[in-house]
Amino acid sequence: AYCNEAISTADEIRSRIVSTHTKTLLSLVYFLRGEWDGAMTLAQDGLAGSRDLNNGMAIGYAEGFMSLYESMLGNHISGRQLGESSKTNPANHGLGLAVAYWGLATAHCGMQAYEAGWEAAQEGLQLAQSTESTAMLMWLLPVTAVIFHRQGESEKAARLLALGSTHPL
Repeated sequence: AYCNEAISTADEIRSRIVSTHTKTLLSLVYFLRGEWDGAMTLAQDGLAGSRDLNNGMAIGYAEGFMSLYESMLGNHISGRQLGESSKTNPANHGLGLAVAYWGLATAHCGMQAYEAGWEAAQEGLQLAQSTESTAMLMWLLPVTAVIFHRQGESEKAARLLALGSTHPL
């Protein structure tokens, strides 16, 4: 209900960029609640609107979010392309960049490119540390655990998963 209200409010003030960016940000709420179809629809709308408006920051965010969603759905090549575009967008920062790294790490794992996945995860973890974002840090733990496991470091993987499952976030 609050998600629809946020979009309606943005539409009411007739700010297309606010409406577009709101859709992108709300897609993460849907994603984290397991509502994949809603997440994809909102992120696709957000990306299309951002590109129409040629707003660099909003494009970076939307591409980062779409990178994660495409990667999680098994569309690893598309996920990697969107993540790379988001990561190299000079206007992207913070949350949009963190989600891009998450999507890139996931895409690379799906392609069994674990070294590239590790590099993306490391960049995301460094960003999370520099911004003191526990949420961003926690999001990257499962994909980092997969990378450790695939590289023969199953004990490290188990410790990361245990940390993620016991953290109060």
